[in-house]
Amino acid sequence: MEIGKILIRLRLKTDLTQGEIADFVDVKQHTHHYWESDHTSIKHPFLPKLAEVYGVGIADLFSTNPAIGAGRQAGLGASVNAPLTPGYTLTTAMN
Repeated sequence: MEIGKILIRLRLKTDLTQGEIADFVDVKQHTHHYWESDHTSIKHPFLPKLAEVYGVGIADLFSTNPAIGAGRQAGLGASVNAPLTPGYTLTTAMN
């Protein structure tokens, strides 16, 4: 499955808009649209933020069966521990 289809599934399951995700990841909305359309690749620096907003690990962005977490949706309080690379973990407390 292409990453664009996975991003669409994650976005729909978390009930976020492309614009909300783009704002959190700090890209323009059309950039996120291009990612979902598989018109452009996602640059490596954006993967941790995408994983965080969806409440998944980075590997889940490439999985056909991602484990959906709380993410940043609707201001829910949650803690995200998204494995990035061996020996590095992103831990963020959310409002």
